[in-house]
Amino acid sequence: RNEGDADSSDPKAVKQRHGLHLAKVMAFQGRFQEAAKLYAKFGRADQAVDMFADLRLWEEAKTFASNSGNVDVKTLIQSQAEWAEETGDWKLASEMFCAAGQHDRAISIVGENGCLDELIEVARIIDKENAAALRKCADYFREYGHHQFAKEVYLKINDIQALMRLHVELSKWDEAFLLSEQHGGKYAEDVYLPYAQWLAENDRFDEAQV
Repeated sequence: RNEGDADSSDPKAVKQRHGLHLAKVMAFQGRFQEAAKLYAKFGRADQAVDMFADLRLWEEAKTFASNSGNVDVKTLIQSQAEWAEETGDWKLASEMFCAAGQHDRAISIVGENGCLDELIEVARIIDKENAAALRKCADYFREYGHHQFAKEVYLKINDIQALMRLHVELSKWDEAFLLSEQHGGKYAEDVYLPYAQWLAENDRFDEAQV
C-alpha cells in the first residue's frame, strides 16, 4: 500500500479530515466561532486565523494566532494595518503600524491626512533616541501650524535651535524671548532681527525702533 492508503485507514487521520471538513461547513454557515474551535482542535489554528482575517475580525484572528504558537502575530497586525489604511481608518492604521514597529509609515499616514491628534500620539510612543522619526512628526506639525505639538516634540529631542525657529516662524515672540533668556542669550540673534522685521511688516515701527 502507498502512504496515501495508510493515511486513509488511520483512524486519527480520518477523524482529522472529517473534523476539518465540518469546520469548513460551519464557516460556510456563518458559525465562525465553532468553526475556529474545530480548526484549532484538529491542529489547524492557522486556518481559523485566515478565516477571521478574511472576515476582518482582527481581534479574534489575533487571539487564535497567539494561542496557536505557529502563526506570526506581527504579520497579522501588518495585514490589519494595511486593511485599515485601504479603508481610510487612519487612526487604526497608525496604531497597527506602530504595533508592527513601522513608525515611519504610521507617521506618514496620519501626517499626510492631517490627523494631528493621532500624530502626537505616535510621537509620544516613539523613543526620544529616534530623532529622525520625531523630526518628521514635528515637520508635519509646523506645516499645519500646530505650535504646541511641534514644541512638545522638539523638547522631547532637546532640539533648542529648531524650537527657536518654530517660535519665530509662528510669531510666538514671548516664548522666543523666554527661550533665548533661558539659554543665556545664545539665540538672541535668531529672534531679535526677525522680531524687528515682524514689527515693521505689521506697521509697528515705533516698537521696532526701540
